[in-house]
Amino acid sequence: FSTARAVQLSLGIAIEPWLQYGLPLVLAFTAVVLALGLADRMLTFRQERDIAQEHAERDWLTGVMNRGGIEHRLDWAILNTRREQLPLSLLFLDLDDFKQVNDHWGHAIGDELLCHLTRLLSQFFPDAMIARFGGEEFALMVPHCPVPVLLKRLEGLRQQLRQQPLSREVPLFVRASFGVIKVGRLSMDEALSEADRQLYQAKNTGRDKIVCQDA
Repeated sequence: FSTARAVQLSLGIAIEPWLQYGLPLVLAFTAVVLALGLADRMLTFRQERDIAQEHAERDWLTGVMNRGGIEHRLDWAILNTRREQLPLSLLFLDLDDFKQVNDHWGHAIGDELLCHLTRLLSQFFPDAMIARFGGEEFALMVPHCPVPVLLKRLEGLRQQLRQQPLSREVPLFVRASFGVIKVGRLSMDEALSEADRQLYQAKNTGRDKIVCQDA
């Protein structure tokens, strides 16, 4: 249509009605198609960005969040719980003597144990945000759960780790130490530091135990 219009103007030919009315319609149609195409591309870019961010915040072995992922969500959760006055607990978990597991059974069994622990955490704390903080250390952010209920679940998890082997082929029993806090008015950095302090108190006073800020 544009080419036909240019030829008519250059040759001084009278404008045909079909061209006079058709050109604006075609231009409008082109603008709509272009706008839809750009919108589709922007949506694709956003989806790819979100997927990339999701992968960046995930632990490659266990599939749970990594340290960056849990810290980002903890910051938002603290703001939300302060606004709505809802309970929020943070706990750290560390497998005791995990290096001996790798040395005796091999790193493949060690990796299998970490994945097994992740599945158990999801069973005992279905509403929690779980992250592998590094090595054999995990962090859980548990909203809307009173501390006594949380401690009861943790004790069940601790006993199951001690009494249930990894599998029939691998009679491996493990122990874990836990540090628990109520976030309350703490900032994100303060909460992480305090939960870490409770965990290391558990490890430094005999291991295989739960140490809670309020208990």
